[in-house]
Amino acid sequence: MNHINEVAHPPIQVLGDLNLERPLSAPGYRADVLGKVRRPQVPIVPRSVKKDARLGWLVSYAFTRWIDNVNSPNSPLGDNDQIQNLYDIQNERALSTNNVPHRLVLSPIADVPFGKGRRWLRSGILSQVLGGWQVAMIGTLQSGAPFGATVLNGPLNLLGDNAAGRVLRPDLVSGASLSAASKGEPAVGVRGRQWLDPNAFAAPARFTFGNASRTLPKVLGPPLVNWDSMLAKNFQVGERWRAQFRWEMFNMTNTPRWGLPDQNVGSGTLGTITSASSRRIMQLALKLYW
Repeated sequence: MNHINEVAHPPIQVLGDLNLERPLSAPGYRADVLGKVRRPQVPIVPRSVKKDARLGWLVSYAFTRWIDNVNSPNSPLGDNDQIQNLYDIQNERALSTNNVPHRLVLSPIADVPFGKGRRWLRSGILSQVLGGWQVAMIGTLQSGAPFGATVLNGPLNLLGDNAAGRVLRPDLVSGASLSAASKGEPAVGVRGRQWLDPNAFAAPARFTFGNASRTLPKVLGPPLVNWDSMLAKNFQVGERWRAQFRWEMFNMTNTPRWGLPDQNVGSGTLGTITSASSRRIMQLALKLYW
């Protein structure tokens, strides 16, 4: 330990990208996230259209195009398939499962022009009955998200590799439309809605990878349409106390939020949406201010 030979080694010369000199070892890999996001928003600040009407509204629109070549973290809107070929990350480049092309949010709010301090019926019994009402809504109109397709039991039956995280994507039939001819209509013989054409997909040959991209081209999942509303009645008690009775409805129109279609080639429900969520919910509340 008292005699340490210090040998000066010549510096290692690296040409080009340092990552190209590193060995590629499974399961780790190097991947780039390629994102192109444009979110122009046009907010309109709530303002009084008329002095006594007290009408306000807010509009927000966003356009997005998100491209990546890795799984999208943090609860993606579409599915979250694994990498098909660890040694060909370049072909994983596709629209992100978090890509939402269009999103429009509308938020109107209005107070009725009746009651104390308003234009009409400022006093009397009708002032107490018709005054103090408030109506508000939040509407969300959103495009669907991209998703991919896989072969059912493909890694085991076709690749001979059933390791954790392995997926096999199908071949896309040349010239065939991925969307069903009666897209969105009730499925025949199966409880659900048609979305994809099963005849547009085929299992690849044994020991070969499918030519389908990580997310299917020109196909999006079901869109989102949601309206929340609120009806409130305000009561003024003296100078200090104020009460508010609220009736709120979430998903007022009771529009279902359809899930993604079955994306497993070889399944009897391939291309069919068999799940939905988001029912109408109502609640009553009484708030007291002082």
